Amino acid sequence: MRSSAQFGRVGRFASSADHAGPILCWIVLLLCLAPYAALIGSGHWATDEFFVAMVERHDRFLAVIDRMRGWSPRPFSETVMAVYFRLADLARRPLVVPFLAAGWIGAVAAVAWAGVRSRLAQPVLLAVALLVAMLLLGRPDELFYWPMATSAYLSAWAGLAVVTVLMLGEASAPLPLTAALLVASLSAEAGAMAVAVAGAAMLAYGMLRRQPGRFAAVWLLPLLAAASVCLSVGRHRMAMMAEVMDHASGFAGHWPASLRGAVAPFLGELGGVYGVAPFPAVLIKLAVILGLPGHRTISRETIRTATWPVVLWTASILLACYATVALSLHQFGTVCCVRHATLRQGLSLIAGLGLCSLLPFRIAAPVRVLSLSVALLVLLAIRMPVLRGDLALLPAQIAARDATWSSGEASGETMHYLMAPPGALSGGATWPARLICLPDREARPYGPESIAGYFRKRVLVMVPWAARDRPVQGQCPAWPRPPP
Repeated sequence: MRSSAQFGRVGRFASSADHAGPILCWIVLLLCLAPYAALIGSGHWATDEFFVAMVERHDRFLAVIDRMRGWSPRPFSETVMAVYFRLADLARRPLVVPFLAAGWIGAVAAVAWAGVRSRLAQPVLLAVALLVAMLLLGRPDELFYWPMATSAYLSAWAGLAVVTVLMLGEASAPLPLTAALLVASLSAEAGAMAVAVAGAAMLAYGMLRRQPGRFAAVWLLPLLAAASVCLSVGRHRMAMMAEVMDHASGFAGHWPASLRGAVAPFLGELGGVYGVAPFPAVLIKLAVILGLPGHRTISRETIRTATWPVVLWTASILLACYATVALSLHQFGTVCCVRHATLRQGLSLIAGLGLCSLLPFRIAAPVRVLSLSVALLVLLAIRMPVLRGDLALLPAQIAARDATWSSGEASGETMHYLMAPPGALSGGATWPARLICLPDREARPYGPESIAGYFRKRVLVMVPWAARDRPVQGQCPAWPRPPP
């Protein structure tokens, strides 16, 4: 028989482990987050930002509505970008760092708030862990360091993550769930597809349970919003077929081939980690998902009644991931783009979190802490050479961005666009050294020319960082005089 002293020692050890676990997790998470957070300084505008900001400055709110009705039916993220462009105009600076930082913090805060509402253990730790894992599992360069992608895809991911975490609680008010579903639907097409499938499934499930009003109160409005986004994309952007990158692949414009061809890439991403061999990638990903904080013991009745909604929700997320791959093959002829792959990694995490809540057992807290910490540290070790290289380029990237904006805001008709040295995770696009001439003051060109259009310049000198001390030869004709 054990003495009471022995039981006391065991109890004190367990209590110490419970307190030490979150501290260890925070140390590992902050260690992993620090280099990626530092790279926010390398955030950049692409030609998309310059073009859209130029058009919206001229046409104001009409330009925003026009984009939503055609090319980009994303009311939430497009409105965020319109406000951001207005602030950048007023500040006469790109405000990239505060915008990206606000996006990261906003996503974490939203998921943490959902965890508090659901009374999950360590809700802030869970939110930060999800963000850090998404940074480490994929290539974060576009989704996390490019404002237009951050606005759309990080917002959609955050909305879907909030819904997942709210569904882990024993009871959730309809309004927060509906709001999160609307944000996901109106931020990016991937979010709209997940909500459309889930909304239809949940309404059908509600009818089977003879509770149509309860489910309709949460899902009907998001379903209608998501369906409208999907229909708009199908009628406009998809109908144009103007973005084919690989005509020879046999996928572009062919649904059967695209649906078949999407299976292997989807499964590879579902169990994979960018840049890691398949077998260790599966182990690492499982260790991350099983180690995520936020698990809690709930009643058998709650597990029984929540099983099908959680299964339907996670299945909808995974189906949306597959659909984005198939649509990419159909529209582009190839799997595009990095931001989509990063989003799919993030969605696989929250789908895994949802399914883990249905396990018939609970993984001990020390095991979860060890699983998550070791997996993240292994990923950090794999990413460290690339991170070191990108961090070394950070001062030059900041200097290039500042020099470009100073040149654009200076007086005169000529400006220099100093291209930042590209890193593996950051730095933006590069072009050869060249001289670009805008034809007239009213031109609204797309591509590199939009940089000159945004700053109202006649001449744009494109200068690679490595050739910044070499003059670019050439001369542009004068703009025609305006009619009297």
